Amino acid sequence: NLLTQYIRNEKVVEEFAAYYDLYNKYKRDYKIDEILEGRTAENIIDKAKNAEFDERLSLIGMLLDKVFSAMEEVLLTSDYLKSLMLALKSLKDVEDVLAVIQTHIDGRKKLLTNMEKANSLSAQDKKIHKMVIRFLQEMKRDIEEKKYSDMSQFEYIKKSFDAQVDHMKTNVKTTGNMLHNLFEFVAESYGENKELLILTTELTASRVGSRYIAIFGSDDYSRYSQSLMISKRQDDLRETIVKLELV
Repeated sequence: NLLTQYIRNEKVVEEFAAYYDLYNKYKRDYKIDEILEGRTAENIIDKAKNAEFDERLSLIGMLLDKVFSAMEEVLLTSDYLKSLMLALKSLKDVEDVLAVIQTHIDGRKKLLTNMEKANSLSAQDKKIHKMVIRFLQEMKRDIEEKKYSDMSQFEYIKKSFDAQVDHMKTNVKTTGNMLHNLFEFVAESYGENKELLILTTELTASRVGSRYIAIFGSDDYSRYSQSLMISKRQDDLRETIVKLELV
């Protein structure tokens, strides 16, 4: 009944509803969070080994969805902190920190408005600009309320920035562990077969996955992509692109 409010084709509604029920069943049966936390029970490994190929694909897809979501959060935070760091550099050794902060806030707001009017603002960039503005506004309020106590205004701001960097590092470690546990589960359940090839290929093809690995690395991805000859195929494709003068 809910789906028919959004999808007009009854056959599609029935097929989607059936798939959604199956998706939730796999999610319950396989305990996705426990797998990614590295707490996989033997019966789950056995169940994965004995599953049909379609069920294996769905399971890998569900695990990847969770990992991609964590990766996306880390990448967003990383981009935000890089953008914020550029703004904070201009605060060092200035006399009127509050005035410079306000200048940055006003500049960001104006930039946001102009980019929205020009229809040239992605959802990701919009989030980043708003996150930077929010941090600057919080720092401005804290300084006005003299919360920096015995340190300088810039030191207080840097301490707040460093705390966010440390939090991101924790998330990077957590996400890296999730990715490692995903590789371990697939390798233990299926060996170095097509399931592992699918996992590695999906990470390579995904914008989020490939960017995360390029920035933060993954020993498991490097090892399996080499053993599965993914890297060689990538190099061959790059060579072909260069020969065709496509870039």
